[in-house]
Amino acid sequence: MGINKNNNNNVISISGKRQIYEKYDDTNDINPLEVDLDTILNQYKKNLSQIIDDKRYVKIAVAGRMNHGKSSLLNSLIGDNIFKVQDIRETTANSRYELFEDVLLVDTPGLDANINDDTIANVAYESSNIILFVHNYNVGDFHKGELEALKRIADFHNSEAFGDRFILVLTGKDSVNDQNDRELIKLKLLKDIKQFCGLQNFPTFEVSNITFMKGKLENKEKLITYSGIPTLLEYITSKIDELKPLRTKQTIEKIRNIQATAINLFNEILQNKTVNLDSELIDADKLYEEYERIVTTSIEYLFDQEKKLTYHKEEVYLLENSINPNGFNKKNPSISSFGLFKGNYKNSKVNKFPRYIYKQFIKPNLKEEKSPAEGIFGFFGRTTDPEIIAINRGLVDARSNLLRNKIKFWTELLDDTTVNKYILIIKSQLSSERQIINKLSESIQFYKLDLYDKFSNDFLLKDTVYLLEYNNVKDKKINEILEIVKDKIYGGVFKLQNEIEYIKPWIADVDNFSDMTISLLEGLDYS
Repeated sequence: MGINKNNNNNVISISGKRQIYEKYDDTNDINPLEVDLDTILNQYKKNLSQIIDDKRYVKIAVAGRMNHGKSSLLNSLIGDNIFKVQDIRETTANSRYELFEDVLLVDTPGLDANINDDTIANVAYESSNIILFVHNYNVGDFHKGELEALKRIADFHNSEAFGDRFILVLTGKDSVNDQNDRELIKLKLLKDIKQFCGLQNFPTFEVSNITFMKGKLENKEKLITYSGIPTLLEYITSKIDELKPLRTKQTIEKIRNIQATAINLFNEILQNKTVNLDSELIDADKLYEEYERIVTTSIEYLFDQEKKLTYHKEEVYLLENSINPNGFNKKNPSISSFGLFKGNYKNSKVNKFPRYIYKQFIKPNLKEEKSPAEGIFGFFGRTTDPEIIAINRGLVDARSNLLRNKIKFWTELLDDTTVNKYILIIKSQLSSERQIINKLSESIQFYKLDLYDKFSNDFLLKDTVYLLEYNNVKDKKINEILEIVKDKIYGGVFKLQNEIEYIKPWIADVDNFSDMTISLLEGLDYS
């Protein structure tokens, strides 16, 4: 992807930093953002090349409406009939003629002759060092279009010094013979320019192209002098001498203008992206918080239920082994699966139980009448049960030890009647635990199916279904699911962030190349 990035003729080389963005473009199409940036950059390069080319010459543009004597004035300044003089639209492009060395005269299409002509003329106005604005005395007041065009030309130059570059040339002085009449017309024209364009104190010249050509043809110096052309030409020559040393300054000013324009356009795109990023971040944060809650709650509930199931399977394991004579004597016990014991106890010879089993399962379910002695001791908060006394002294194994078949503390040897009574209690507890296990297993299975269905039908979660079985570590599972969800939710945000970072080097390139070009121009002036 990329636009003109391998063009060795480019004025500006592409910053290497921009390549970072390439990996975030997941299509083979031209990226719209890069198209917009390249459009701005290419226009900057085109303008810059034109400005550098313009510096070679002092350009004098002649502006005015059709039939006001523009082309005739140019011919008078040159001293030859180079430019066509017609009553119809003749000049449709900017025509150039080298008046002196490094000095160009530019004839522009007539004002308001055609919209396209105005566009063409504007290019000449913007790049010119001197503007000769032509108006014919015989017409009288300015046409509104003339004043609008003059305002536009002044805006192009964007400088308070435009008055020094502007020359008003009033042609057809021989068509209004009375000097007072010409003065009144001129005062009205100057007033209109000041009111409409804010321009004043600029030079004004009265000329007659017909008189000049006649004087030249007849070799009559008085006619030539009266025409005003020599005076105008002398002023232009002096102005050219003033402007030549200032060309670098004007060129730098133009470079800064196009630099500012390009950077403003870049910044406008950057600002829009930043605003969109802020908005998308808010939406993404809200959505992620919601999914974080859903995922965390769902997985934690599932793990809690499975933890309960494991606990009750362990209870079954402990209870089964308690009534199995060899239950806690296995050499290689395995409690990971907690298989339910279904042995036959008819020939069992159990005569004692782990004290933990007695404490947790047997004692709470014993219903016996207390003897008088026990009642008296019970009155004072004391018990005569030797097993409880031992338990109170800490002589009981931890549950974890029983699960590992490491039992240190047993009850005293019991008679068959007591053993049988205790076994009945334990079997009752076994039955209850197995019911709990069945219910939990069924509930967990239904919950998993429902969870799989919800995840599978959710755009953000469907790619995480495999993780529901893949990882048995709760926090890790939650984090892995949320990472996938985050990538999807923040995908647009990440792209915008990358685009914002991608735009910045383009701005830096324009800044750096403008500064470099200006430094070269200043260096040439001093050399």
